[in-house]
Amino acid sequence: IDAGTRPVIIHADGGVGKSIFATRIGTHLPNGSVCVVYDCFGNGEYRTPSNPRHRPRQALIQTANALAGQMYCQPLIPSARAEDPQYFRAFAHRLRQAVASARRDCPESLVCLVFDAADNAEMAASEADDGPSFAKRLLRETVPDGVRLVMLCRTHRRELLAPPPGIVQLELGAFSLDETAAKLRSVFPQANQHD
Repeated sequence: IDAGTRPVIIHADGGVGKSIFATRIGTHLPNGSVCVVYDCFGNGEYRTPSNPRHRPRQALIQTANALAGQMYCQPLIPSARAEDPQYFRAFAHRLRQAVASARRDCPESLVCLVFDAADNAEMAASEADDGPSFAKRLLRETVPDGVRLVMLCRTHRRELLAPPPGIVQLELGAFSLDETAAKLRSVFPQANQHD
């Protein structure tokens, strides 16, 4: 919330819980906020040519239309003639619409865009020889006031996104043994120390 218009990269090793964390961000935003999560990993199919998730055409349209589906902005309709810069401009316009809609009733509300596994998008773009992924390019865009941009990736792959200066980078730590035991016992009260 405090990052303002500066993008945030949250990084951790595999298995720490980045994807679960991504789905929980929205529950901690101010009242009236909206949070959309786009999964760049795509159930492991991010590298398949039939289901690209790294291009602006797919990612920006899906994200904008998730907001449109909740009545925050107009839909973003793909065009065979549109180039990537046009998608980025149309996306920014939809974000401004979404912020205005969200703030009609709650002036402090935010539009939070969470891109999980952003490093996978960059890997897929590189393998497909498509140039930079939407994620790497989106980090260089100026987001409208009221928008929070969050990207999650593995710690050792965040340099794939070549984060520009000024981006907030936070490490998501793993649970300690005591925290893990407390969580386990909250579901299974009879769990012993070995469990």
